[in-house]
Amino acid sequence: MAEKELSTAYRKQLSKVFNYVLKMPIGKSDGSIPEYCMYFMTNHPSGCLLMADNMMKRSEDLRTDVQQHGQLSLFDHDVENELVDMSKVDSDFRSFLDRILSDNTRHHVDEIKAQFFAENGVICKQSVINQILKKLEQTGQIGVFRTSRASSGEAKIPSKSSQSFDTKNRLIFVYKNHKEP
Repeated sequence: MAEKELSTAYRKQLSKVFNYVLKMPIGKSDGSIPEYCMYFMTNHPSGCLLMADNMMKRSEDLRTDVQQHGQLSLFDHDVENELVDMSKVDSDFRSFLDRILSDNTRHHVDEIKAQFFAENGVICKQSVINQILKKLEQTGQIGVFRTSRASSGEAKIPSKSSQSFDTKNRLIFVYKNHKEP
């Protein structure tokens, strides 16, 4: 309990300097108090997302290879080895998105996802959030503006068929859709 309070206070202090702070406790196989915690701090949303996915991968590897001696789990866990209810992740992200998009402006999708992880911890992979966004777009609850990154500096609008949320080759902005689905 004291470790969590200290950790929360430390993250709050780091958040005064950095936009995105992620934490990954590294513990023993019995799930007791962590031996140490790794903190990642950045002001760049893409760096935050890369580290969040890396933390999820490493914690899955640790659970499978060390803690469970190669046995896969039937349940989803976060990087703190807590059970995760994916329907709660969906609900929490939708509430978060409603709050973020309440200002009726476009927000870069990487900034949205990075801020979600910074506020809620690394509770799932980025691909889970992408799936939620895809559902919201398909049902008309959010609008999405995609622009290709052209080498000449000119923005080109991609075809309607490119519905992914991969920002490697394009800029993607999300906004609240005021049209009825």
